[in-house]
Amino acid sequence: MHYPLNGDLLLLEAQRRIKILQEEATQARLLKEAQKPLRELPGELALPAPCCPAACCP
Repeated sequence: MHYPLNGDLLLLEAQRRIKILQEEATQARLLKEAQKPLRELPGELALPAPCCPAACCP
């Protein structure tokens, strides 16, 4: 049997798979970020540096 929309169906399936892979990649990145030690995280949660440049540097 020949389906005239076969190319369109393949395109839709490929787009669906790409979306799933992108979501999985995002989840993997979030998990990797969540596993970082506190000192590597930006923002308020970061531990203070041993020497603050404003206090130690001329």
